[in-house]
Amino acid sequence: MPSLLFPDEEALVCDFLRRQPTISSIVADRVGTRLFPTFPCIRVTSLGGSTPEWYQWDASVQIEVWADNLQQAAAKTLALAIVATVYDLDVTWDNTQLSSATIRNGPLYIPDPDTQRPRYIIDLELVLHQGAVS
Repeated sequence: MPSLLFPDEEALVCDFLRRQPTISSIVADRVGTRLFPTFPCIRVTSLGGSTPEWYQWDASVQIEVWADNLQQAAAKTLALAIVATVYDLDVTWDNTQLSSATIRNGPLYIPDPDTQRPRYIIDLELVLHQGAVS
């Protein structure tokens, strides 16, 4: 069985979201794996995954949409824009292809418990394969 290196799913999702005009027009370049000090912004976090076959990586990714306290409507608009574009996610990296992207949960409105800052959460599942996907 060959040894495979799958791409960083956080980087793939961040790069994809930054390239979407409807999203970048709201957040500019504030898409990453950390929480930005300026809002609105998007934080992407890997939740791990599994390898049901040696050539497949099923990755779970959480996308958090954050906004200032008076911007809940902007956060919701941004979360819905993400949902609308996820199914356009198309990734080819080296010899890896994305075979599916599925929203498993969300967008859920869950304000930050400490600050009550508006936050929407979207859980995404990516299925990546080594080699051609038929």
